[in-house]
Amino acid sequence: SGSVLAAAWAEPGFQKAREDLVLLAHRLLPETALPSNVRAALHLFFASMALAAFEDFRPHLQPALSAASHSFAVAAAAGEAKSGRRAVRTGGQEELVAAITAVGAYAIAVGAHFAPHIQATLPSVCSHAQNPDAKVRTAVAESIERFGRMLGGLGEQLGPGPSQDRLFASEVARGLAMALLTLLGHQDGGASALRMALMVKEDLLQCQGFVELLGPDMVQQLSSACNGRSSDDVESSDGGDDDDEDDNEDM
Repeated sequence: SGSVLAAAWAEPGFQKAREDLVLLAHRLLPETALPSNVRAALHLFFASMALAAFEDFRPHLQPALSAASHSFAVAAAAGEAKSGRRAVRTGGQEELVAAITAVGAYAIAVGAHFAPHIQATLPSVCSHAQNPDAKVRTAVAESIERFGRMLGGLGEQLGPGPSQDRLFASEVARGLAMALLTLLGHQDGGASALRMALMVKEDLLQCQGFVELLGPDMVQQLSSACNGRSSDDVESSDGGDDDDEDDNEDM
């Protein structure tokens, strides 16, 4: 599993087993006909691998992102088919949560090397800031935090002077802030999702590189969001705050 891989990544005695696991996962990754729960497990496997390998994950990045893009496309098609309905906890939703989580893990793991993939992946993540499922919104918040920290590190590498790269990073940072504001403004339940969004707001406002990319106007908007409420003001719950009906049909 991904957690085992992450814990034993640097162990010399684990090298052969690690290589076998990664090879098997790569063989499965392009298989779009796999059950949704298997695709979800693959996303989480590669997310754990990325957080264990950091920049060494770069050779695996493109196929992992392609698999995540497929999951985003499946979720988008299912969303169009069920437009106007309340959130339903399904295997498809769990796959979407795993894909969003994985993309954020890839970004923070490889850092600036993720920059060429931002435009292809970030809109898919941020588009779910209004998702009616609280677990999806929680995953979006977590990924925004990771993208924000990746951008903050990139901004520090670029330096303070004007450049096209810095302008691009600033635009992406402001887009992340807008998605976070959407999460903070969600009024339809999900205390855990709101608490996570507040925690992300607090963390990113302490990330100097990210704050410098935002600009003072967006920093002010984030600071005043939710009327100054903090994450400690919101009780998190593992149950009862998701917006799901007891409907188990597939996505």
